[in-house]
This record gives sequence, C-alpha cells and structure tokens, in this order.
Amino acid sequence: MTQLYRTQVLLERAQHESLQQLAAAEGRSMSDVIREAVAEYLVDQERIRKGERWQRTLDELTEIRATI
Repeated sequence: MTQLYRTQVLLERAQHESLQQLAAAEGRSMSDVIREAVAEYLVDQERIRKGERWQRTLDELTEIRATI
C-alpha cells in the first residue's frame, strides 16, 4: 500500500455531515473518500495547466507567424 501522511483539514458542518453520509453509504472511510476527491482534483488541475501551456505556445506561434 502507498505510504500515507497525516494531515488536518477543517470542514464546514454541512460538508462534514455530507461527507460522513457519503462514506457510510459507500461503506468507505471519510479519509478514503477525501483521498479520492483530492486525487481527482489534482488530475483536473494538471489538465487545466497543460491546456494553459498549450494555449500559450499556440499564442506564441501565432505571434511568430504574424511577424514572419
């Protein structure tokens, strides 16, 4: 299993209750649900950053083409 690191996160009451209900309904721990949510968020953020890098590259190429 992957090495896990302890961290502390403060949630609003509604978030905590919803998370507890979701974890219980799925037969999982809250930690497991949170890890999954964080992993999905990080993948989404990386996808956004790659898209932004590609856009900057295309903008630079467009500028070079206009200069030529």
